[in-house]
Amino acid sequence: MRMQTRLEADRRELAARFWHMVRQSRGPDACWFFKGCKNAAGYGMWKSHDGVSPALAHRVAWELTYGPIKNGICIRHTCRNHACCRPLHLVAVEPKDLGTRKLTTEQANAVVSSLASGVSFRKTASALGVGRGAVGAIARGLTWCDLPRPANMRQVEKLPVGYPGPKILRPRPALCG
Repeated sequence: MRMQTRLEADRRELAARFWHMVRQSRGPDACWFFKGCKNAAGYGMWKSHDGVSPALAHRVAWELTYGPIKNGICIRHTCRNHACCRPLHLVAVEPKDLGTRKLTTEQANAVVSSLASGVSFRKTASALGVGRGAVGAIARGLTWCDLPRPANMRQVEKLPVGYPGPKILRPRPALCG
């Protein structure tokens, strides 16, 4: 029982130190920004100073709020702000769902009509507030396959089998110690 009490005390201390590093903005939908170091992609990096390697701040926020993250699960920002640690802006997803955000039927239809009129992927994604990956998946017929597509819709070639794909760039290390 004494060990359990010590673990709870350690967890409370860890949570207090972490949340001290988060600017909890006012407002019902405001992001809570991590004030510490950020990696090259803009994600908050938090080190608990207990010998554990740095962790992504939004994942720490999730675990402190909702409990452990299951193996293979990603935590995504619904606000698309990488420095945000507000638990209400975080959602747990499987890696296969990471690239496509949930779109409404109206948004998917708007993507199809926008591409059919010759608008670029980037402009379509920006105008509708969705990711370019989601636009590309719709254009390739990987998602929303049941939507009618006009003959003049911008065609996207599928990559040939064996295509090595783009080079993967490694993120730079965090700019703090």
